[in-house]
Amino acid sequence: MSNGIGTVSIELYRLNEYSFPEVSISLYRFFKNLELEYDNVDRLVNDEDLYLSWIMSICSSENADLIKATFRLNGVTHTAMYPITKYRSSYDFYLPVPQLTRIKRIYLVYNDLSILNRIVLGAGIQDSNIVSYDLSNDQLYVSSSPVKLINRSSVKGIIVELEDLVTFVPLENMKRVEIVKRSRKRKRRARRSKKKGRRLA
Repeated sequence: MSNGIGTVSIELYRLNEYSFPEVSISLYRFFKNLELEYDNVDRLVNDEDLYLSWIMSICSSENADLIKATFRLNGVTHTAMYPITKYRSSYDFYLPVPQLTRIKRIYLVYNDLSILNRIVLGAGIQDSNIVSYDLSNDQLYVSSSPVKLINRSSVKGIIVELEDLVTFVPLENMKRVEIVKRSRKRKRRARRSKKKGRRLA
């Protein structure tokens, strides 16, 4: 294992609240990328407390709400992400999208949920039961994003269209979910398509 200086790629995001007629959703906006050198980079893999302390100090100095760090060591790429959840008590629930993913559109579904069996989502959608909001031109991301219901009786569901999937959240009997702050570390070996990962305890 190398004890030399390693380069760590850092992505920084800020959490901003976006209000729509019946809901407000907090989304992450990318704002800075850093390339930092670190002595004895292998210690970041073996000492979790040191690693978290280091990335949290970067978050604090850059006024960031989420940090994603990537570095290579002995042919293995290590990626970790750590969010700082703010104003947790003022939100009703969190979107069930744990991984940091870019968002394309948000749809609010009214009245009749059965239309979801026949509707085709897209920028030009025309249906009186669905109102769409195009976010594809913004660098906005979802990661267990908090949602505040402004008018629960009006909207029946939220559809979140991401880069590679669509998530539907029905609001009937929706219960608030608490998110425990933790870091996640994933790694993959170079020149191999099979990915391996592990979650930090």
